[in-house]
Amino acid sequence: MGKWMSETRFALRSSEGSSQLNWALDRLQIETCWQRGLTGAGVRIGHLDTGVDSKHPMLCDRIATFAQFDPWGDRVPNAQPWDSGNHGTHTAGLLCGEAMPSAHGNVSGIAPQAKLCSGMVIEGGHPLVRVLAGLDWLLDQQIRVLCLSLGVPGYNPLFEIVLARLRQQGVLTVCPIGNQGRRIACSPANYPGVLAVGAINDQDQVPGFSGSGVAIVAPGVHLLSAQPDGNFASQTGTSMAAAIVAGVAALLFQAKPTATVEEVEQALLKSCTPLPHLPPQRVGHGLINPIAAVEYLLNGKECDLAPFPISEIPHRVDPRLLRQLDAANLEDLIAAIALVSGNREPILQRLHRPPIQLKWIPSANAIALMATPDVLYALLDEPEVYFLSSTTIDPFYLG
Repeated sequence: MGKWMSETRFALRSSEGSSQLNWALDRLQIETCWQRGLTGAGVRIGHLDTGVDSKHPMLCDRIATFAQFDPWGDRVPNAQPWDSGNHGTHTAGLLCGEAMPSAHGNVSGIAPQAKLCSGMVIEGGHPLVRVLAGLDWLLDQQIRVLCLSLGVPGYNPLFEIVLARLRQQGVLTVCPIGNQGRRIACSPANYPGVLAVGAINDQDQVPGFSGSGVAIVAPGVHLLSAQPDGNFASQTGTSMAAAIVAGVAALLFQAKPTATVEEVEQALLKSCTPLPHLPPQRVGHGLINPIAAVEYLLNGKECDLAPFPISEIPHRVDPRLLRQLDAANLEDLIAAIALVSGNREPILQRLHRPPIQLKWIPSANAIALMATPDVLYALLDEPEVYFLSSTTIDPFYLG
């Protein structure tokens, strides 16, 4: 058996409403991890969502850094943590909220002593630019786990380069597979090197909304967590399941701070509780098992997962942008993002007129620009522009 950390007195305070944990924490026996010293202490988790209410009692001491990005991906100066919706506060509570009672029962995050680096990126204009800017910011935040609870239906390579760079820095990215049902997966959960998470309910069944092509499943139905303004509420979705898995990953990085991304990912996958009564494409390796994952990691088994290189992305254009260009007038301004394989300056110099607005996101090899249709059509012919996308394809947060 691997050597666990020394025992701690960390535990939930009793609740007048209920003596039971949130069913997910009870199902996963998270208190056993806490009792043996694993609470996520010393681990930073990246969190890109609708924001976070840092004044909530579960989260008042959990936010290490916060960034709000404007519609063009620039960081808002001196922004204080807040939530533009409620999804971000809920996932933050599941990740690292302090254990406490509520009127609805005991609540806690999986890793209640981890710290959160939270970026507000989803609601507002040009969300794809804002997500890229948030990922670029997280490269400098010393995180070990990224909970990226958003997605674009189907395959969209926009985030692939920057997520590969985060992985090379030792960050495990955890994403929900999406709430579009069977046979549908979302980007970036369907990227190589990203841990795709589906949901199960309290009967170990996959709910109809959970997508296909997952690596692992976790509780994602009727999970109680924080809401803005000090409230608590139950929410359902693969975002909630992804937050559970990301929290467990934080426990593993605390248990073995020198662990590689591949070692933690392998420990999570190879220790799963099998769900043989369910289709593999809906459950992957099975239900996450935190105690078994820690034991697997600490037993020092050789990792057979190879690091993922930054892959080449085939030259393509988002068809939604093409439709937008075809319907536009000559002087209309259209926002787009170009992924480039080389130096951006020669590409921009070859354009017969400059874009109205321009933003370079170096970690993603991305140029965000506002330009007329003829400028964007010229970019389509550039051999070093290998993906061109609209900025107005809204990632949906997976509530």
